[in-house]
Amino acid sequence: MLVLARKNNESVILEDGDGLKHLVRVTVIEIGRGVVKLGFVAKKNISVNREEIWKRLLADRMTESHSAPHDSLDRWADDGGDSDHVETIRKATNFACKAEA
Repeated sequence: MLVLARKNNESVILEDGDGLKHLVRVTVIEIGRGVVKLGFVAKKNISVNREEIWKRLLADRMTESHSAPHDSLDRWADDGGDSDHVETIRKATNFACKAEA
């Protein structure tokens, strides 16, 4: 995990592989007691979600297809995704698929 320090109104740029264009700009909007407000500017084809929302959407998609694409989760973990989150999602989707059966 890359850790960066930013102050109010400072940004971080996520760019494509060749470094010629930015895909997402994340700006610190406000720093409060235990909360940091972030602003995101992203290309239209890039979804930006809070992690808990993303996990729920992923679990819903997997449940709808009645098959948990664990290979996709493994690829995500191999690409730097958090393995604890992968395991949490895997358990949630297994539970959801069993509940429907």
